[in-house]
Amino acid sequence: MGHAKEQTLGEFIFEVWCARNYIFSSAFLCVCLGAIILFFSIPQYKAVMVVGPALYMDSASSHTRSSNSVQYSDAVGAFDSSALLLRFMSVYEGAAISEIMLQDKRIIQGLMSDKKIIFQQADEDWNAPKLAHYISKRVVLNQVGESDLYQLHYQHQNPKFAEYFVRFVHGTSDMLIRNLVLKDINGRIDYIRAALSDTVNPELRRSYADMLVEQERALMLVSTSEYFAAHVVEPPYVQARPAWPSYGIFCAFAALIGGVIGYIFYGLRNMQQNQGVDGEALPERHWGWSNTVAENMNNKKDSFSKSDAAE
Repeated sequence: MGHAKEQTLGEFIFEVWCARNYIFSSAFLCVCLGAIILFFSIPQYKAVMVVGPALYMDSASSHTRSSNSVQYSDAVGAFDSSALLLRFMSVYEGAAISEIMLQDKRIIQGLMSDKKIIFQQADEDWNAPKLAHYISKRVVLNQVGESDLYQLHYQHQNPKFAEYFVRFVHGTSDMLIRNLVLKDINGRIDYIRAALSDTVNPELRRSYADMLVEQERALMLVSTSEYFAAHVVEPPYVQARPAWPSYGIFCAFAALIGGVIGYIFYGLRNMQQNQGVDGEALPERHWGWSNTVAENMNNKKDSFSKSDAAE
């Protein structure tokens, strides 16, 4: 059984040229369809916020260590800026943050108006698990190069709400981490004070007093007005142009898909023409390559050679 000869680059280019009407027509139809979709789409604006580790915690803790007391890092629960930032990255998309955010009416109103197509039905039933899933999908945290900085960004049809939402996510997450650390420190302070009041031994009282001083220093650091876990390097801002849809990329992609569809349709049409009227298959040839065109080219070559011989 004979095998079809592999198609050369020249044959492929000629085949694409023969299918140009199908390719351009299909590409034009897909671009028109894409234009209709873009007409009914709602522009989405991106709010961006840059955060980083709270380095003042590292500098403050290094200056408050005492050589005659217990280790400061053990006393305050290891106020490491990188560890706190990692904690922020794992907390901001949790259900605890979502429960706090759902208490804000502006957040609920913005979520109920979130849609990308005019005919799309916005979700009006929100709870903490659903909002946590929404934040994990829509609020993106990307590292800025190889630095310790991270970029929070979120898209919404209302640019003011997008800025408000990303600011609220950061502020609520930072506040929750601060409150949890404050709760731990206050618990240790209460325990040390109770133990100090019940102890008569001078050595133990001195140790308890040193521990109490360190915990009170930690309490002072946590109670400052600065951000605790993730420091704001650049406040939230909204990009001037919509982040979605990208009209140029969308139309180019639609034209590419349309061209491929047109080429495939041309090939399928030629495959059907290759079948005999009585169901007998014609001789093998390339997919989409017209034997009639090839035979015509060969006939022209023979006619030219005969005319040259006659001369």
